Amino acid sequence: MRNRSALLTAWVVLLLLLWPSAISALQSGRQASVPALEKTFDFPMGGRARVENLSGGIHLQTWSRSRVEVEARPVSGARAFRASVVSLNVSAETLTCVIPSVPQLRLDVRLRVPDGTILELRSADGSIELAGEPGATTIETIGGNITLRLPANFDAEIALHAPQGAIQSELPILVRGKFDAHVIEGRLGRGGRSLTAKTMRGDIRLLALPPTMSPSPSLARAESLPSPPPRELPDREASPSSRSRPSLHTDPTEEPPPPSPRRPRSEDSGDVITLEAPLVNVNVSVTDEHGKAVSDLQKQDFVIYEDGVQQQITHFSPVTAPFDLALLLDVSGSTESKLGVIRRAAQAFVDMIGPEDRMAVFAFARRVYEIAPFTNNRFLLKQSIQTIRGGGGTAFYDALWRVLTEVERRPGRRKAIVVMTDGVDNSIRQPWLFPTEHTFEELLARVQESDVLIYPIYLDTEYEMVVRQRRESPMSYALARRQLLALAEHSAGTLYRADTVEDLEGVYQRIADELRTIYSLAYSPINTARDGKWRTIRVKVLRPGVRVKARRGYYAR
Repeated sequence: MRNRSALLTAWVVLLLLLWPSAISALQSGRQASVPALEKTFDFPMGGRARVENLSGGIHLQTWSRSRVEVEARPVSGARAFRASVVSLNVSAETLTCVIPSVPQLRLDVRLRVPDGTILELRSADGSIELAGEPGATTIETIGGNITLRLPANFDAEIALHAPQGAIQSELPILVRGKFDAHVIEGRLGRGGRSLTAKTMRGDIRLLALPPTMSPSPSLARAESLPSPPPRELPDREASPSSRSRPSLHTDPTEEPPPPSPRRPRSEDSGDVITLEAPLVNVNVSVTDEHGKAVSDLQKQDFVIYEDGVQQQITHFSPVTAPFDLALLLDVSGSTESKLGVIRRAAQAFVDMIGPEDRMAVFAFARRVYEIAPFTNNRFLLKQSIQTIRGGGGTAFYDALWRVLTEVERRPGRRKAIVVMTDGVDNSIRQPWLFPTEHTFEELLARVQESDVLIYPIYLDTEYEMVVRQRRESPMSYALARRQLLALAEHSAGTLYRADTVEDLEGVYQRIADELRTIYSLAYSPINTARDGKWRTIRVKVLRPGVRVKARRGYYAR
């Protein structure tokens, strides 16, 4: 009995000791859910919002309502939170939300604003997340990550800077400026609004929103005709046809490729031109001031100058003219684990080309293989792509040289090569172990003399190969990116970037759409001297308010 009494006394004493702490914990738990700021008010479409949070992160979503919702809630240090910490000012068309740096307070702010709102977002080390369809946007943070969730058909001129971080994108980016692992300047869709994101120590990610918005229109789809299964052939075989495709070059004043003057053709009886004398082929893309393709131009709407002297246009093909396209796939060791996705994306690309266009498929590692010859048989192309196998080194220079030869073999049509690769030829780092038949300098010189458009798709494998597997160096990737950009520029093509192979289908769609915005012109130069000198080409369109992109010249060899 004494033992029971003593035990009961001990329990009572313990409860009395713990009671104040329990009450305090309950009270603090109730208070933890209280401190927050929530505001809702009307706000017009197309307004301007400035949000600066130096005590945490920013999470902003756009929606179709003419209303703003703001919520500021502490993540930690709730005792330091006061509603007065948040400076919130709203006028007719302007919203300003400023949160200063408060010691021991971590405060995230969440907002919903109307679609098209012009945004200015800043943080110190807090993450910034933006989802929806904003207007012109500027995002800056010192140490936070930036995540942008945008529609697949979002149009913007973008500049992404992450000096000490990485950049990843699920959206196809048309590279139009600086381009490396930490900086990308380019265009999403047709461009237009500006989108700038900078983080000194964080990462930047561009993610695609679920397909609630219609993607860019695809090209005419062709009917599949059954045919025998494909053969996989070694290096030498191909039955190419060719067609030169213009690209989205910027100004017609640089140094891209010449026609193939050292291989004059006596008969070019194809869809584009017939060569009785050496001709200069010029592929031209024309867009309006909003980036939309202008597709109703005629021969008389164009004027071509060579070294400032007007030339007579002898041949003209509209944007509807068919083309021959070679698809060259890097299936080396760095992409081997993703072959299934590469195959599916390539098969989807087949459906994006027109019924009169012809396509061939090649794959390369240490050697290049013809997977399917030039054909418009969609069934054959898809079945052939399914047979692709991978693994091995990367002989990119020799592979592209080989495919150029196959594409140029038949005259008559416009020609283009789409090459998916990280561009890191094994000879960049270890030329003594992996000698090439053709150096990059030789390859670039040949591209300058060819009328084949080259569309490189830079597949970013740098993190996997440099950081995880330690098989390559960052310098190799930096050089490879510069080389791919040079190939695109000097062929009047366009460089795209895909951070993962899962992004390829969107990039292929963009290229397919581009290939339907090109005019093909040709002229016989007044200056017939074949002296090897550079001749500058300038193309003018006799319609106000348009932008012209074409090759910028050639070497008269």
